[in-house]
Amino acid sequence: MRFYRILHVQNNDSLSNPSVTITTITNGQSLTSDVNVEVVASSSEILADVKLYIDGEEQWTSSTSSHGTNVFVVNTCEWPNGPHTLFATTKSQSGLEGLPNGGVITYGRSVSPSVKVTFDNLISRFDLSQNFFEPSLGQTQRVSAVFAANSGWTLEIQNAGNNDVHYVTGTETTMAYNWDGTGTNGIPLPDGVYTYLLTVCKQTGLPKAG
Repeated sequence: MRFYRILHVQNNDSLSNPSVTITTITNGQSLTSDVNVEVVASSSEILADVKLYIDGEEQWTSSTSSHGTNVFVVNTCEWPNGPHTLFATTKSQSGLEGLPNGGVITYGRSVSPSVKVTFDNLISRFDLSQNFFEPSLGQTQRVSAVFAANSGWTLEIQNAGNNDVHYVTGTETTMAYNWDGTGTNGIPLPDGVYTYLLTVCKQTGLPKAG
């Protein structure tokens, strides 16, 4: 269950509000694995930011093209299978903040129409307990997942060179594994950035990676 707090930040006082819309997905669409969600925003003023929300949760900052199209990469495995709602927001302003004698800056804000979709994955949920952890302090990283069917799974933890440093397998409808920062040989690994790659195969089907 999620709880939200609604906060009135500031009125729209610009003469013209920006426009924003989600362009690459449509109502009723079924999405799986990684999806590029494009959000197009425009304004006669300066566009300050563009954000994408899934079920009210703000997504990671997008990459923006020179044409004002904002691309958000969404891993649908991070949510349970089933219905979800997407919408985008944008903010515009009449000038740049902090300029000497810049005058009064006005702001405009807009919200896109919502788009209702369905997430459908063999890996119906894939989570990490924290963004980073320190094994030297006894901390562990809990890697968990939920599968839509009884499946065999393989978790590969890779270093910055895309080399496997830790490897574990299992067969269940769920996975919960506590990584202590060691390699498959049990030797502690150096601090750094590591990637978690989960591959799942139905017991009677073909493998499908999340």
